[in-house]
Amino acid sequence: MAFDATVPTTTNQISADITAIRANFEFLIGTANYKLFTNAAGTAPEWAAGFKVLSFTRDMAAASATITYNGFGFKPGAMLVIAAIDTVDLFSIWFTDGTLGAGINQYLTAGAPAMVPSNSIYIQPSAGNTQEGTFDALVADGINIIWVKTGSPTGTLTLKMAASR
Repeated sequence: MAFDATVPTTTNQISADITAIRANFEFLIGTANYKLFTNAAGTAPEWAAGFKVLSFTRDMAAASATITYNGFGFKPGAMLVIAAIDTVDLFSIWFTDGTLGAGINQYLTAGAPAMVPSNSIYIQPSAGNTQEGTFDALVADGINIIWVKTGSPTGTLTLKMAASR
């Protein structure tokens, strides 16, 4: 078995070879506070934090719809969502790994928090007026939530979402 190799004969070629070797070693070493992952397409390795927090809003008067919340830069492996209306004592804390999920909701201003066994965000600013967000899927760059409006809820719901790989 023969081994064919070309020996660099110029300073420029040697410099280019050293630069290529250095780039490969830098990739293997990585970057501080990052971990090695495979990109969302599954085609190449990449160094990334693997955790990102973003903020979104939802108009409580908005019609029922499936909404994709994206911008995370990767397909989440797990998601934590905290939802609240700033001017009233309502909140929802909910998490999922894409299959299982649970949460806790304070959905009536006069009620006690309630555990929610399903994958849902439930906000009820007044009797009969709700927005319920049910988990649909973790997608390439975020999460799909199916919103169902009942009655005539008002206000702006703020959603803080933490995604991890």
